[in-house]
Order: sequence, then C-alpha cells, then structure tokens
Amino acid sequence: MSRGLPPLAKISHGDTVLDVEYYLRRDYENIQLANEEIPHVICWLGELRSWAFKRVADSEGAWDKAKGAAYFALKSGGEFQSRGYGEKPSEDALKHAIQLDPVVRECASSYAEFKRRLIHVEETIECFKLKIDLIRSSETTRRITADDMRKKYEWKHTRP
Repeated sequence: MSRGLPPLAKISHGDTVLDVEYYLRRDYENIQLANEEIPHVICWLGELRSWAFKRVADSEGAWDKAKGAAYFALKSGGEFQSRGYGEKPSEDALKHAIQLDPVVRECASSYAEFKRRLIHVEETIECFKLKIDLIRSSETTRRITADDMRKKYEWKHTRP
C-alpha cells in the first residue's frame, strides 16, 4: 500500500484475476506500453460488464417473479392469514407482507449483490479511462517540453 492509500480489490471472472491496483498504480514511462495494456484491460472489463449486466437483469426478473408468486400466495392462497398478518389483506398490507417473504428477500439480496458488482466494474472501467487519459496528457506535456528545450538549444547555438 503506497502513500497510505487503501488497497484495491482484485477482480476475478472465471480463471482470470485482474490486479486492478497493479495497473492503476503503475508508473508508465512508456506510452506504448500503456497503450497496449490499458485498452486491453478496459476491453476485458467491458466483457465482464456485459456478464454483470445480464446477471442483474436475470436477478431482477427472478425478484419480480418471486414478488408475484408471494402476492398471489398471500392474497388468494390463504398465507396472509396463516402467517398471522391479519384477517383480510389490503393492498398496502400485501405490499409489506411480500417484503417479508424469504424467497423475495433472497432475490432482493441477490439483485443488490449483482448490481453492486456491476457498479464496481463500471467504476473500474472509468478509472482505467482516466488513467490512460492522464498518461496521454503527461506524454503530450513531456513532448512539448522536450520540443521547447530543443528549440531553445537550437536558437542559442544557431545565432550569429
């Protein structure tokens, strides 16, 4: 851990593990190396983002399905009364009772976890984009400075 910054979590997918900290904290002296590595990492993260997005969509569908099943079980299946929620379920009472259903709660938890992972991947992609922009900007500044130094040297040594 350098400069007191917290360590960054590695991202894994299948057999591949990406050491985010290695690439984000790496000092790229060579723009060519940065242009080879960072876009490749961004591309891999983009693929991971598509998998994460699918998991979010699938889990959201499962959550909706669980809420629907719980609604009908509570409303017309007699579970509202058997669970001790009252005699006659109002729509407002059903909304609250659905949230107590264990399957609904598990689906909500899965959705939240998949959504968290998707956001993490998206934010990591953004960090890598900022990193490559910073490297390119530094390289441009370095070239401008070197050009200015060369011109000053030539001016001083070519004057009569």
